[in-house]
Amino acid sequence: MSHQNKYLKLTISLSFLTIASFSNYSLANYLNPQIAQAQTTETKKTDQKPEATSSDADRLFQEAEKLIGDNNQFVNAFIKYKEALKIYRHIGDTANENKTRQKLESVLATSLFLAQQQEEIIHQDEAKFLNQFPKSNNNQTANKLQELAAAKLGFALFGGTKSFHFPVSKTALKEFKDIEKELQDYLDNQTKISTNKVEKIPQKLRQYLERNAETLKSIRTLILTNEPLHWATDISWIVQGDLTYSLPSYISFEYLQKVLALDILNKQEQGNTKEMLESLETSWKINESLRNSPLLIGQVLHIITTRIQLGTIRQLNNLPSQWQKRLVTYDHRQSILQSLIGNAIEFRAVFKVFSEIKEYSDFKKSIRAVIGDIDKEDDLLTLGISEWSNSMRQNFIRWQAIVNYQNLIKVYSFLVKEDVCSFQFDSFWSKIKPTDKNLESNYISQWLKAGRLMLELELTQKILQAKENLANLGSFKQISSVKSTVCPNNQWVYQVSPDNNSISISLNPIPKWISDVKVLPLTYTIVGKNRTQN
Repeated sequence: MSHQNKYLKLTISLSFLTIASFSNYSLANYLNPQIAQAQTTETKKTDQKPEATSSDADRLFQEAEKLIGDNNQFVNAFIKYKEALKIYRHIGDTANENKTRQKLESVLATSLFLAQQQEEIIHQDEAKFLNQFPKSNNNQTANKLQELAAAKLGFALFGGTKSFHFPVSKTALKEFKDIEKELQDYLDNQTKISTNKVEKIPQKLRQYLERNAETLKSIRTLILTNEPLHWATDISWIVQGDLTYSLPSYISFEYLQKVLALDILNKQEQGNTKEMLESLETSWKINESLRNSPLLIGQVLHIITTRIQLGTIRQLNNLPSQWQKRLVTYDHRQSILQSLIGNAIEFRAVFKVFSEIKEYSDFKKSIRAVIGDIDKEDDLLTLGISEWSNSMRQNFIRWQAIVNYQNLIKVYSFLVKEDVCSFQFDSFWSKIKPTDKNLESNYISQWLKAGRLMLELELTQKILQAKENLANLGSFKQISSVKSTVCPNNQWVYQVSPDNNSISISLNPIPKWISDVKVLPLTYTIVGKNRTQN
């Protein structure tokens, strides 16, 4: 299964599993399991509850009955009916299950005008989102980069989209695959260490760079001497809920950035500062062209490629001072939130597509066609959906789309005000009172991931500042602790060695959820010239 199809199928499965509050799949787990696991540990602890009983279901049903007459409380009533139905079915109380299902069916049948009113508000949000990303085509720089990457490096940048038409060189792809693991291992070792001890590039990787030197030079010339990259944009499929749309292959940009990172470190190893700076600028501009992606998958991959760059930049010397400002001028949390709005719109549109399927047999067939090898039919049946009338199923899914959208938009509006370092799931839930923590938790983890990236960017800026001081003074000087811009309640603490030949920089305190994520370290030691690197 292709990367883009996996993402689509996981998105759809997550949407429908949310109906049953049984979501075990997430984009975060798919793209970076280690990060998602660390970030959602607290939520998993919070969600451990005693087994629901018949009295719990009775209480929920009665609460729903009291709320249903108020249009402003319809969503809350809908959720309570749904939860009561789920409990009755789970404990085998058939009589109350039937009573609750019949009442919910009646309530849904009389709420069509209210649903239409709620959908009109969503339509306005959809129009606003579409206006932010008008339909456009690649510019010539983007086309040429696609062509070079495909023909010379074997990377299908944005492969799978309708606009892609450059054949990929199988020879070039095989050549990259031959060094891919060694390249990954080298970059992992190089970028995750917490000192400026630079390891020599293995011979096999140097030979790869030598064979592709002209191609990399052509890419540098293209990016640095032509108009900025602009990639084709068409997100109409999000609003349409087009299940057949093939997502862009962002993963190829990760491959390209790894090769560029290797080239940058190789240029420094050779003492070729001019071309090292050119390669770094090229890498930065390519990554910069992707950071406004309206797609969540684009944002997550952008975080991954930015980390590749940061791990590389931390090992560089003699960088111009303007790089310090460039690292901290962009708020990646806002880009994540923007893309999550797009995902909320996409979820709603996908639900709408399925709500319009009239026969259950067709509905079931469509679900299987989309989810494919992720066989979660038992979860889809948790509420007894196969036993419902067609009209109840359609109306239920229509309202579930509205509820999910409202939940996610509410989460985003609260996240804007949150401090990523002091973020606690428990206190956050108490403020927003979500109807389903599973879906929201998976996407909050993406915002947290962006927040950690910004701390990594901030530390990288401090590293460059310290290196500049070393170059100017010949030794390190003690620097007072400074507040973090990303997390105002945390500080960057500096510690100079007694001989003034090394300086350590670390975040204090480091929140546990952040320290558990094993990516770029948030503490770093720079050793001066008297202790030479490899």
